[in-house]
Amino acid sequence: MGDYSKALESYEKSHQIMEMALPPTHVSLAISYSNIGQVHKNMGDYLQALEFSEKSHKIYEKALPPNHPDLATSYNNIGQVYNNIGDYSKALEFYEKAHQIYEEALPPNHSSLAASYNNIGSVYNEMGDYSKALELFEKSYKILEETLPSNHSNLAFPYNWLGRVYRTGMKVIIALCVLFVGAYCVPVLDDQFNDEWNLFKRVHEKQYNSVEEETTRRAIWEANLAKIRKHNLEADLDIHTYTLGMNRFGDMTHEEFKTQMNGFRMSAKTQTDEYDRHTFLAPSNVVIPAAVDWRKQGYVTPIKDQGQCGSCWAFSATGSLEGQHFAKTKKLVSLSEQNLVDCSDKFGNMGCDGGLMDQAFQYIKANKGIDTEESYPYEARDGKCRFKKENIGATDTGFVDIKSTNESALQIAIATVGPISIGIDASQDSFQFYSSGVYNEPDCSSTDLDHGVLAVGYDKAGKQEYYIVKNSWGTSWGQEGYIWMSRNKKNQCGIATAASYPLV
Repeated sequence: MGDYSKALESYEKSHQIMEMALPPTHVSLAISYSNIGQVHKNMGDYLQALEFSEKSHKIYEKALPPNHPDLATSYNNIGQVYNNIGDYSKALEFYEKAHQIYEEALPPNHSSLAASYNNIGSVYNEMGDYSKALELFEKSYKILEETLPSNHSNLAFPYNWLGRVYRTGMKVIIALCVLFVGAYCVPVLDDQFNDEWNLFKRVHEKQYNSVEEETTRRAIWEANLAKIRKHNLEADLDIHTYTLGMNRFGDMTHEEFKTQMNGFRMSAKTQTDEYDRHTFLAPSNVVIPAAVDWRKQGYVTPIKDQGQCGSCWAFSATGSLEGQHFAKTKKLVSLSEQNLVDCSDKFGNMGCDGGLMDQAFQYIKANKGIDTEESYPYEARDGKCRFKKENIGATDTGFVDIKSTNESALQIAIATVGPISIGIDASQDSFQFYSSGVYNEPDCSSTDLDHGVLAVGYDKAGKQEYYIVKNSWGTSWGQEGYIWMSRNKKNQCGIATAASYPLV
């Protein structure tokens, strides 16, 4: 599983070889520049994207006939960058140049012309010229109407709805497909994103079972990409303190994402008084340091990946126990999340359908240990319990709950104990695509928690205080698998609502 920084590194190395081996106007160099530009665009670095797209275009202008469709694609790429940065007049200029080539080089009913009308219409839509936008959207539809079978789902065009939008002057939103109840509908996709979509599939090793499935996933991806770019433009204006980025979850709806990835279950089996639960008592007169990072002290294993399984609670639990085991033995042992997924159901956990960290700690105590990751590797699915006592990597004698909603107590625990298991509200769609910065999300709930993670420290960036939080979604998410979550913001996202750690 890769990421865009690695893709960029690979493209740049390939480009260096091409520059030495090929003449400066070779089309392969143009393609290489375009690939690098597309990665920068996907990362939200629009100035770099524009620079490489223009380098690519200069080669195409020298190497190709003036009406070559690839030259039109190059104009489209530049237009898209200008569209992303909000320079609509420049975007329109390049989209129209692309369209002129398409009109000269392609049959009048070619799908690229339909996509081109859609591109230009979307710019007029952003500029507030709704009648012009509607005119272009209808031209796009007319081409589809002429080329597709009469019963094709793309022809479910909502004329009446668009008419109402036009009459009221509301912002037109292009919708060439209506999802009827019980019927499958293939949305019309934007050809200008072809390169980015192919890059997304390659970087994240995406494969789909059918053309229909890929089309649906791409439509979701395009919608998510638009949200990411809008957010990052707002972040550039200091509206947000964090940025978003495309990642492997880009082809999932937010509801799909929450159902699959967020497995912390506050409604799981209620803990009984028989559990070996203790309450955290902060050391008296303790003065905690201004910043803590247990990764630097050897307490934290590398980022793991829960895959398509709601086992976040297991990763949070093993992370805290790994830290406490290291504190006691000075040996960092990666522990088996699969052991917890398969074997702790009698303590209220539900494997890939969710669980609680405290219940995992109680299982480990009753079981007299948990196996190592090496002996009981992760499979991202529910399975038969295969625990073997000869493979135990650590154990605990119970667990400690930190006073709920008390951020001061949480910070003292982080500073004096080590990595702490915490439950958070990760239900906002911004969390799905978090990339960098301090995650300040006022819409977060402090009570409705759905995701288990690990607080491994805290610090501040300027005036923004944050917790260093280890996630279990691989290194391609967030900051190499980590997120900076707001600190001392009235228990934002419930960061201190359900915090605990095991006793060893």
